[in-house]
Amino acid sequence: MKQLTTCFTIYCKRLVKKPLFLFTLLLLPVSVLLLQNSQTKTDAVIRVALYTPDKASDTVTNKLFQEMVSLSNTAVTFYEASTEKKLRQDISDGKASCGYIFPENLEEKLKKYAREKKPYITAIRTEDDVRTRIVDEIVLSRIYRPISYQILSSFLEKKTETAPDTKQLSKTFQKYSSDELLFQFEYANGDKNTFLNDSQANYMLMPIRGVTSVMILLSCMAGSILWYSDAGNAFFLMNNSKRRICSFLSLLLPGLFSSLTGLFTMKITGISESPAAELLSMLFFLCACLSLVHFLRTILPQKELFLASIPVIMIASLLLCPIFISLQTIAPVLSSFSCIFPTTWYLSSLHEPKALFYLFLYSCCLAAAARLLCATRKSIKTRHL
Repeated sequence: MKQLTTCFTIYCKRLVKKPLFLFTLLLLPVSVLLLQNSQTKTDAVIRVALYTPDKASDTVTNKLFQEMVSLSNTAVTFYEASTEKKLRQDISDGKASCGYIFPENLEEKLKKYAREKKPYITAIRTEDDVRTRIVDEIVLSRIYRPISYQILSSFLEKKTETAPDTKQLSKTFQKYSSDELLFQFEYANGDKNTFLNDSQANYMLMPIRGVTSVMILLSCMAGSILWYSDAGNAFFLMNNSKRRICSFLSLLLPGLFSSLTGLFTMKITGISESPAAELLSMLFFLCACLSLVHFLRTILPQKELFLASIPVIMIASLLLCPIFISLQTIAPVLSSFSCIFPTTWYLSSLHEPKALFYLFLYSCCLAAAARLLCATRKSIKTRHL
């Protein structure tokens, strides 16, 4: 027992005294905090330019512009261009994804649109893609209210053959119309996605959970390198059961420290879900990482081969697992390879109990395979002797 306690203490001190390991642990939360605080609306993924020749004297356009600018977040941001030429130039230079030119006296034009259905707003873009179509929907949602009022007014005028009482109609329309969101985001199991339901959420932080999982796997693999280095150390010349425990500690401790750092990082970014679910998923994922690294160490007995496998595992995890993009819709054949890596199961385990079970099964299968391989090797050696 004393040897195991000493082993535990040595590994803890060794990790704490390694500046690179401490720097790696601090890098994720610090970089996330800097990104969170430095992110502004001008850094949005989609920038949209707006222009009207005479906004000052047009209250409808003025109000509409204010609403759209106030909707700006880290995904889509609206800004006013000083001239039509500047708007077109920004789109040509790539400073804006698209732009919208509103006519003078928008209220009057909307009245005409209610009767004639003639377009009065010009959309400027270099290409029609998913981003610009999303922006079209956002702009339409802001224009919908004044347009629907004018269509209602035109409908009543046609039916009654008299001009409706504008004041009363406006009051009634305001009473029964609503600006509340029609949709809310949920996971497949019915849990509410609080991050996506937040209109001011920083979408650039969404890959943090996946990046954290890769960092945990990397820490476990780094811990295994220490065990390779200690293989010839006289202190670790102990019986097999104690050696296995020390081997387990060499993987567990760096992975555990990284897991705690990852949980803290997700908490400060606001993407963390319920504490119980987060802890359970992280525990299962850590077990899966330990099983994978133990399996790799079993099939790659030489340190050089194991070192060569680290960049392959890391790059494959980042590319194949749904961290930045999901290959399911782009290349379904490649997405099936992502099941080899525990990150894939971890990312879906929070809101899919089946994935949590698969994560557990993943750990058991790799641990059993490593044990079987060790037993086979031992049996072969015994026969040769």
